[in-house]
Amino acid sequence: MSLAISFIAITTHFIQPIVFVAPDSLPNLLLPTVASTTPIRSLVITVIILIGSVLIYRPF
Repeated sequence: MSLAISFIAITTHFIQPIVFVAPDSLPNLLLPTVASTTPIRSLVITVIILIGSVLIYRPF
């Protein structure tokens, strides 16, 4: 699911692909924000993916 959301966001030019190398010590929620040229949009996509993942995992 997260791969599909990311693919759609990049192909529709909502976000740009990752262009900067980020430190490995950053939390996963901040990695796309730091490494992208569109940080706010990348954060929105990250939150959407996180919410979708929680909704999928929640029944278990």
